Amino acid sequence: MLISPDDVDDRTVPLPASHVAFVEVDDGGVLVDEEAGRGYAVNATASLLWTLFDSVSPLGEVIDDVSAAFGEPRPDIADSVHGLVRFFGELGLFENVTRNLASVPIDIEYVDLDECGEPIPPAASDGPSFDARYLATLPNA
Repeated sequence: MLISPDDVDDRTVPLPASHVAFVEVDDGGVLVDEEAGRGYAVNATASLLWTLFDSVSPLGEVIDDVSAAFGEPRPDIADSVHGLVRFFGELGLFENVTRNLASVPIDIEYVDLDECGEPIPPAASDGPSFDARYLATLPNA
């Protein structure tokens, strides 16, 4: 069942989207949205929470566990966790929280137009191609 980010509460069971991979790094992690082709760097706290979202436990249980483990007041933890799930849901990182397209970053391509309003093709570059700069071996080489 799909819920609005505004309806996230202690009863919500976050379902991480199947198209999102988590990569752990030294001081946090990266959530890779393979569907959107985007990565989101997250701090250690968000990394910990992401690993606790097991698609079974309601947020209330996660909040209780984190509050007890760190000795922090439950209301403070609850506000932060609810906010994080709302935000990640708006980005489309959960299956059961409605994505908010206004929150999703977009790519804008600026194009120069000629006098007729047609796009001007980019000038050829004398430098190495993208493939030659970033790939050890060119595809099909």
